[in-house]
Amino acid sequence: MKYFYIILFICSITIAKGQLVQSGVYNFYEGLSKGLIKAIATDNIGFVWIATDEGLIRLDGKSSIFFKDELPGRFAKGFLKRKDKPLLVVHDYGVTEIISRPDTTYFRKLITGGTVDTDEQLFFPKTLYEGKNQTLWIGELQSIVRFKDGKIKKYRFPQSIDSGNIYSIYRSFSMIEDDTGRL
Repeated sequence: MKYFYIILFICSITIAKGQLVQSGVYNFYEGLSKGLIKAIATDNIGFVWIATDEGLIRLDGKSSIFFKDELPGRFAKGFLKRKDKPLLVVHDYGVTEIISRPDTTYFRKLITGGTVDTDEQLFFPKTLYEGKNQTLWIGELQSIVRFKDGKIKKYRFPQSIDSGNIYSIYRSFSMIEDDTGRL
């Protein structure tokens, strides 16, 4: 009986030790004034990208690079990863391609945005979706925008009855297609 308790004691220590959760803190960039993370994505070569209200952060697993001035307005909202194409980032003033290379990164504006809601430019876009035919759809405050063949077309929704409500200001749209290709 004494050996039974010794074996039971050894097994309980082994089981308890195996169930310990190990974690750590990785301070990827301590210079962010707000540290608000809006989205995280990986590009086609494996870099991890973080969208914040202060700009973009690129992680390679060992170090980080902070891109503060590469986006107009700095307010990154989200990403769209596309197969065999550059990662897209949506921000307050449009949509930009992130062209990653192992030793450098390029940013190329794809769609322009501004502070005035017009039919020619985006107006504080929030979300991105790529349809089955490679058409880009962008969610704005009161509209959805189609970007195809280098041109945008806005589909506007009526102003909300609650337009005086603070929460109606921050609305955005998420999109998906059904099996027939309808958005």
